[in-house]
Amino acid sequence: WPRREGLQRIIGGSEELSAYPWVVRIYKIGGESYLCSGSLISSHFVMTAAHCIINEAMTGWLSMEPLGSTAVHVGCSEWLSPTCRSINVTRAVVHPCYTLYANGDQPDDHDDIALLELEHDAGFPTEMLPYVDNLNGTADLADSDTVTLAGFGLTNASDPSSIPLNLMAVSVPKASRAACEAANPTYVEYG
Repeated sequence: WPRREGLQRIIGGSEELSAYPWVVRIYKIGGESYLCSGSLISSHFVMTAAHCIINEAMTGWLSMEPLGSTAVHVGCSEWLSPTCRSINVTRAVVHPCYTLYANGDQPDDHDDIALLELEHDAGFPTEMLPYVDNLNGTADLADSDTVTLAGFGLTNASDPSSIPLNLMAVSVPKASRAACEAANPTYVEYG
């Protein structure tokens, strides 16, 4: 996301062709060419980060209108594959507690979640979607547990053009906020 410097979360990873069929590439938001990832959580809804739909001035949300100004690619782990299907987004719902500005010019990390409603069924059998039950923003994980993150994000933090053509994934150990801050002394928490 070149227009929002300093917001990179996970960089790099390895190609994961077809391992995560529920991961979608959000390639157009508010009529702008864009890059964000999301997860199909039902046949009509994608869950993504709220910071993906902040407008250029960072004062509000990008419009989902007119229909076709925001779209996702589903059914493909290779961006240019003929299996990619484009589906328009009809509306976005941002978590009500997400704050655009936690400290000056940076969006908040807390409650950074949004749902995108798709124009039509994504066409995936339910068993291909990740298990989502009583979604409340928490998961019972120990600090030593390994989690896998998948998406179409940058592969090099210093190169905003390092956008992969294929779905990437990385497995990382879950760590407490204190451990992350200790390992990254330049980390600044906004808010």
